[in-house]
Amino acid sequence: MAPPTPPERSTVPTIRDIAKAVGVSRSSVSAALKDRPNISQATKKKIRQVAEQMGYRQDAQVDQLMSYLSKRKGRRQLIPLAWINAQQERDAFNRNPWWIPMYEGAKERANQIGFSLNEFWLHDPQVRPKRLRSILHAQGIRGLVLTPPYHLPVWDELDMSGFSVVQASVDPGTGKCNAASLDRTHAMNLLWKKLQAKGYQRVGLYLIHAPDRRVDAAYCSQYLWLSGGYEGQVEIPILHHDNQLTWEEKKQVIDDWIRQHHPDAIITNNGTLLKACEALGVGVPQDLGVGMIHIPPEIEHISGVRPRSREMGATAIDILAAHFHCGAFDLGSFPINIQLKGNWNEGQTTRQVGPALA
Repeated sequence: MAPPTPPERSTVPTIRDIAKAVGVSRSSVSAALKDRPNISQATKKKIRQVAEQMGYRQDAQVDQLMSYLSKRKGRRQLIPLAWINAQQERDAFNRNPWWIPMYEGAKERANQIGFSLNEFWLHDPQVRPKRLRSILHAQGIRGLVLTPPYHLPVWDELDMSGFSVVQASVDPGTGKCNAASLDRTHAMNLLWKKLQAKGYQRVGLYLIHAPDRRVDAAYCSQYLWLSGGYEGQVEIPILHHDNQLTWEEKKQVIDDWIRQHHPDAIITNNGTLLKACEALGVGVPQDLGVGMIHIPPEIEHISGVRPRSREMGATAIDILAAHFHCGAFDLGSFPINIQLKGNWNEGQTTRQVGPALA
């Protein structure tokens, strides 16, 4: 028998093409390729010969999907995902102002696009990481949303091979896997622009070391760029210290820095500054404007950048959904970090002090 002419198109041959070439129905071709008993051996042999000659190759993922749809016909079955809560205390997750809207946004998006999302506690004394992996597999979970803190040794105990993984955080995560996070460069630029528009002329930067290290010194480097530090000497040096200082020590270094450099506004990544100003008798915003790089979702009175926490959670799910679509269940060689731009919150810790600077 002469080989049939392949279909004149760039796509690979389909079951429809084989059925047309042999002169049978598509269901017969499907049954023959799956070696079902309701098709005669002669017909099976003929169909398989034609399929081989046409270069047909079965798609395991499509077969799996079709089998799944056939079994679940008439019922909506959500694909399960896991939200890994890494807080040391499980209840801290439910009290944390960052994670509540982020989790809600993730859960809402998951349900919108055919997934379900359940929370698992990484520090559960009854479920160590090795057993947690087994539980995730048993529940058919292939996608994980990881949450901070990421530096804990317990993360190394959780084998995440075979899972699609994304980190969701205001910070950028570890850089070892996909992430949805805050655009820190945009946050600094937005703060600077808003303070300039209010007429502030001497803007300083006060930081706690650890958060800035987690973002690869994005706050420090962007401040240097904005304040002309790459072209000459910065008028107001950055004030930064470790969080191990006592409250009295923090208050003292802040007081000394303000008295020496006379900033009229300060950008910060920590609420310690506002507490120190109150203790030192520095009026905010009467004497000093304060803008925070990222303010908690429920806070209204502080001026600064509000991360879009719900959207971060939703974006994390979108990343996982894209990986499911591609069948990519691994950490990946080239992690994607989608950074979301925050919104300005017009609080009460800044005021108009003069005409906007050019």
